[in-house]
Amino acid sequence: MIRTIFGFILDLFYNCSLLRLNLQAPGFVAGIGKTLNLSQRIGIAFFQIPRLARGLQVDPRDAISYKRGLFLFSMALILNSCGISEIHKEFATKANEAQVKEFKEAEAALKKGKIKTAITRFNKFIEKNPNIDITNDALYNLAQIYFDQGDYLKAAHYWQSVVESPNFSPLYDKSVVKGAEAFYQMGLFEDASQLFTRFRIRDNSEPEFVANAMELLSKLKLQKGDSLGSLQDLMKAREFKINPADKQAILTRAIEIINSSFTQSQIESILSGQKLPDLDMHLRYRLAVILYETKSWSSARTIFQDVGQKYTQTEQGKRAQQFVAAIDAQEKTDSAVIGAVLPLSGKYAQMGYKTLRGIELGLGLYNKNLPTPVKLAIIDSEGNPDVARRGAEKLVSEDHAIAIIGDILSKTAQAVAIKSQELGIPCITLSQKQGLIDIGEFIFRNVLTPDRQMKSLVDFAMDQKSYKKFAIIFPNDSYGTEYASAFWDYVLLKGGQVTAAQTYPPEEKDFRNVVQRLAGTFYAEEDRGKELKLRYDEWAKDQKQRALHDKLPKELLPPVVDFDAIFIPDTPDSIGQIAPMLAYNDVDKIPLLGTNIWNAPKILEKGGKYVENSIFIDDYFSEDQSPSMKKYSSEFQSQFSYKPSVFEAQGYDAAVLISQVLRNYNFSVTRKTLRESLVNASNVQGATGLIRMTPQREVEKSLVPLTINKGQIVKLDTRTEAPR
Repeated sequence: MIRTIFGFILDLFYNCSLLRLNLQAPGFVAGIGKTLNLSQRIGIAFFQIPRLARGLQVDPRDAISYKRGLFLFSMALILNSCGISEIHKEFATKANEAQVKEFKEAEAALKKGKIKTAITRFNKFIEKNPNIDITNDALYNLAQIYFDQGDYLKAAHYWQSVVESPNFSPLYDKSVVKGAEAFYQMGLFEDASQLFTRFRIRDNSEPEFVANAMELLSKLKLQKGDSLGSLQDLMKAREFKINPADKQAILTRAIEIINSSFTQSQIESILSGQKLPDLDMHLRYRLAVILYETKSWSSARTIFQDVGQKYTQTEQGKRAQQFVAAIDAQEKTDSAVIGAVLPLSGKYAQMGYKTLRGIELGLGLYNKNLPTPVKLAIIDSEGNPDVARRGAEKLVSEDHAIAIIGDILSKTAQAVAIKSQELGIPCITLSQKQGLIDIGEFIFRNVLTPDRQMKSLVDFAMDQKSYKKFAIIFPNDSYGTEYASAFWDYVLLKGGQVTAAQTYPPEEKDFRNVVQRLAGTFYAEEDRGKELKLRYDEWAKDQKQRALHDKLPKELLPPVVDFDAIFIPDTPDSIGQIAPMLAYNDVDKIPLLGTNIWNAPKILEKGGKYVENSIFIDDYFSEDQSPSMKKYSSEFQSQFSYKPSVFEAQGYDAAVLISQVLRNYNFSVTRKTLRESLVNASNVQGATGLIRMTPQREVEKSLVPLTINKGQIVKLDTRTEAPR
């Protein structure tokens, strides 16, 4: 009796499995396929079969009743909850000669590449012979055909039919694995994992098959976030691999998982439990690298040394020894050595040497009254990021510098900053490039940034000059768009308006159209047609009344000037062409606003009378008569016989900041302590006045509003002080 009932259950289970494909139809399982596991889907299927038989044209003879479905669903849940994944199988009836011949004809079509014929014959064979010993072989072949075609849904259905068949099949284990692989390809990882619970390694299992199965299981566990389980299965797969190249490929993948998926605490837990002894070297090496990257030099050195001594002849062992040497070099610090990375050859050499002279003066190298033990180690970056990066490494490993100043160019400054952060050495960069400070806690900056400059310019224009509406003309390059965006943002933030904006190519030479577009006279007939007609009628009427025969004026419409000032973030060369064109188009009584690159004699030469009353902001003004500026300028000219510019001042201030901290510690300090002290530096006497370091690690100093008056750059009356 019990055997009869159990056989009845298996029969129902088999019938349901044959309906698996139809249960994947849109509107049913398709909508929930990624949230329900296998047993839940099967249960839902039993309740839905009568409806599906009608709606999906399933043969009603294959449908089962509600009560029988409920009973089978309950049994499925019991089996699933008890962890029983493989039910006892019966030996099916042996195929007769005619059935074998029919099966082989289908196989022959498959071997000849007649796929459609093979599918038709296998399906016909299964329909005629649903319960003989080679039916599962036909199902398996159909599954493989669909898998090869990329139809993973049908492939999973047929392989699962083999798995859930009540009849024994030598293809059972392969169907489990292949079915799970089909689910994996569809992204149904939970279904694949559920099916994999039925997989068993048997005495007669082929090693290569087992290895492939364990590799797939490893992938599934990695998808579920089980990194340790994934790694364990992968190493188990390696045991079953025979080909040395295959073994190495798995080892390489295991190392990738270690490097990408394990945290420090996870690796420490694995090592303490000795869970993966074959990966001991790789786990220890990775742990040491993590410690190295987090600046835990001492702990990293201990593990690197252990790996280097234990695995001397391996690649990791040799690298570990190199790390030990690098850590020893990094931890050795000479707090009297300051490094500088600057472009001292090539097209930017002049700027590099200007900055270098400022650094030398700031470090007190020429102060005979107050001798200093400081030594300056200099690297020529050549304007090359790779050279700059290697230079930073040399300053740490060979010169044992306590800090680095530089570089001034965007591309080399980033290279130096990245390497400095990696090596844990304070670096004061002198570049405006965005994102440098975000590289890490050891990176500082001493340069007037676009953001701070534009905030100060907008504050002065709106608060001191009462401007409310602005126009912007800017080049479509990184410099122009960055400054234009910052200016626009701050205008809006303070409640002002940008009423006109016009861009142009960086190589533009003729600004007639640019200005006319800004002033609304370029598309006059389209944009201001009615106004143009009225003005023309008035002109024509005047001509007729006065019997005149004048030519029609070129500019019948006046420009639309609905702004108080025009912001132009470009070089003096471009300003020398834009400003006269504004005047030519009757936009000549509007003050111009610029950036700190206007703070140069060239703006006077190129702009002439057209840039009178312009306003721009800088943190350096060579004609400043403040006591600090007079003292700095006098010392500099006495030593180098020329008037310093902003480059010298930036180098000077960076050097003074570091020098003062070192003196406070009597030149006995670690890089970490220097970094912490720089963050809190304030009231340091710089070239133009007192400077301080902000919490964002930006050097902050007083900003100077400048204008052009009677052909000279002069300071405006109001001085914008650095926030306190």
